[in-house]
Amino acid sequence: MIIRPILSKTAEALTGVILLLLVLSSATSCDKSNAILSATMDADSLDSVSVQRSFARTMSILGTEIQITTDLRHQVAPAISGDYLVWEDSRSGDGDIYLYDLSTATESRITTNPAQQGKPAISNGRVVWVDERNHENGESTFNADIYLYNLANGTEFQITTDPAGQFVPAISGNQIVWEDDRSGKVDIYRHNLTTATESLIATSRAGRYFPSISGGRIAWIDDRNGAPDIYMYDLDAATELPVTSDPAEQYHPSISGEHIVWMDNRNGNWDIYLYNLTTGTESRITHDPASQMNPSISGNRIVWIDNRDGNWHVYLYNLISDTEYRITTDQALPASPVISGNNIVWEDFRNGNWDIYLYKLIERPLSITSFLTGSGWIDSPAGAYPGAPGLSGGMKFEIVSKYQPRFQTPNGTIRFVFETGDFKFHSSSHDWLVVDGAKALLKGSGTVNGNAGICSFLISAVDGSLNEGNESDKIRIKIWDETGIIYDTNQGNADDANPTMEITRGDITIHQ
Repeated sequence: MIIRPILSKTAEALTGVILLLLVLSSATSCDKSNAILSATMDADSLDSVSVQRSFARTMSILGTEIQITTDLRHQVAPAISGDYLVWEDSRSGDGDIYLYDLSTATESRITTNPAQQGKPAISNGRVVWVDERNHENGESTFNADIYLYNLANGTEFQITTDPAGQFVPAISGNQIVWEDDRSGKVDIYRHNLTTATESLIATSRAGRYFPSISGGRIAWIDDRNGAPDIYMYDLDAATELPVTSDPAEQYHPSISGEHIVWMDNRNGNWDIYLYNLTTGTESRITHDPASQMNPSISGNRIVWIDNRDGNWHVYLYNLISDTEYRITTDQALPASPVISGNNIVWEDFRNGNWDIYLYKLIERPLSITSFLTGSGWIDSPAGAYPGAPGLSGGMKFEIVSKYQPRFQTPNGTIRFVFETGDFKFHSSSHDWLVVDGAKALLKGSGTVNGNAGICSFLISAVDGSLNEGNESDKIRIKIWDETGIIYDTNQGNADDANPTMEITRGDITIHQ
């Protein structure tokens, strides 16, 4: 049997990256006389938006970056599924598994056993990890097991019982896979939660490592040909497929549906490659001569870490729009990016220890030829103005925002007047304008009641004439600073939520 380390180490976390050209702007403070550019927002400013735009492509990316963990100890090895984010946490002195619920913004501790737990994975409310609790000091072999916690009923149970080592679990639905050294080399095993049965998936004289699973398909690193290759096994068809055949090295596979991605050094540097299981074709995703490493895929989006800018950053590529973006802007070290749907998570060293960060992604078709105008009145609802939450009444608005030739930010004028609350807002700059059919999103900065401090504003507007049935025009007006919300007609809703406030007089016009 093989003696191996069990948990993710800080040194292992250093191998990650991702890619593209973007302009990022974020919330500014009404307490400052100048706008502040920031790439980081805390959990209390979840709806504050930072935007990155690629003018050479046809998509724009909007998103919110959130620091999930703030403890001064290390938090590493994040994994995410739906609203649940898990990681390995050293705050108690050993490794434990923690969970963050994005829907409630609450953190909880999953494991309490004093032994080491690490390398978590999650799918459909089930968390799996590597656990040392059954290892006894002095043993000649390293006994690490796979454990599972069910979030639905709060139960924990042991998946593997063999006295050898089981490592690097992955889970998809009812299927769990892991590395297993019970044979004296590393093989791939799986456990079916529905039938409570365990089976050997892949074995040979060489080792198999780092399994990834999606549905009934499993990908892994395989040494049978001398250099590491990527292989795939289909549980339904009971067939194995060599994915790569190039004599260079291929590592870190990630699978989602019909797509497998990995890092590949056939070009003298690390690049990201993709294999389409439906068409049987391989394609190169990255072409920059720097290093692109540690990919993760979810649907048609791929993330990785990338040092083309002189520092490591997280990048994203959309297979449908053929668009590449840089996600992170901080110069500190990010690592181990993982994507699930619209959520990207990674380890980040910007605070002097490893923390978990999250980026909530919104992609929209980009049109810099469209522009937005509007004027009229809305009925400002009670609660929209936290400074006087009981006030309601008419609010007048004026909106003009348009991209001008050779400028990468729009310009124009925004005015809001809520006379009942003695509240007046006037824009000073526009950061970005995104038009998607009948809906427009506009973000910028301005002042309240002529004060020197700069606030941020977000307008979400719908031109009802562009929808089927010629619907009424709708608008959302949100103004905030670093202390919190100053005015918001859709309190508590995400920034990309559809506006619900109907125009009582006037109109909204999106000029295509």
